[in-house]
Amino acid sequence: MGYKKQEEIWESRWVDKDWTYRDYMADHPKKRMRDVLQEYADLRDIGILDIGTGEGFWLRYYQEQGATTVTGIDITRSSVTAARQNAPQASIVQADTRLLPFADHSFDLVLSYGVVEHFPETLLALEEHVRVVKPGGKVIVAIPNRFGFRHAERWNRNPPYGGFMHKHYSPDEAYNLFHLVRLNDIQITGIDARLPRRKGWRWFNALMKRTLDPLMLWMERSFGWVRFHSNLNVIIGTKPRSPERDL
Repeated sequence: MGYKKQEEIWESRWVDKDWTYRDYMADHPKKRMRDVLQEYADLRDIGILDIGTGEGFWLRYYQEQGATTVTGIDITRSSVTAARQNAPQASIVQADTRLLPFADHSFDLVLSYGVVEHFPETLLALEEHVRVVKPGGKVIVAIPNRFGFRHAERWNRNPPYGGFMHKHYSPDEAYNLFHLVRLNDIQITGIDARLPRRKGWRWFNALMKRTLDPLMLWMERSFGWVRFHSNLNVIIGTKPRSPERDL
């Protein structure tokens, strides 16, 4: 699928959720993603690229954590406009992750959150992540987990985006993606262990949010088997410093 078609699809699906920065960062999976970043990456004094930046709130977060330069890309004009409002000091570009408009070895850290699973050319998108990160730099990607608690409800019974591509991967498959793009020191964890909701069950869903979601967040932080069934895999890898990958 070409760039213009992807742009049209995402532009048609883009919704201004009227988030505030505080509300966005308080959301369950965002809390856990911040945990992951604190554990696996030092955001101070580095250059960061955020792919699929959406409203741009992560760009603001990276700046608050001490990043020197922060750059975001998104495929839709609406997202770029919103991101420029929410993170005015960041550099934000409308672009396709499969053909990033940056030179090789441009960033210390490259991140994407729920992006590469939407393309048939997932490996091509990941290769672009790796191309623009510096040797010794890190790539961090979040993608849907095939074994996630909400998998059946979210992706099978109610296919999103009118059937638009939305792939999901087991933890082993996610790990293998990073191996195929020749990253080292690959690690994987899970975020967002929330349980399924039922459409139309407003009070039940509200009870789940107030009671079980905090419990699942605690369990997710504490027990590996819960992370294995979290709804998102987060994969972390390091680009080799030499042309040849360490074996």
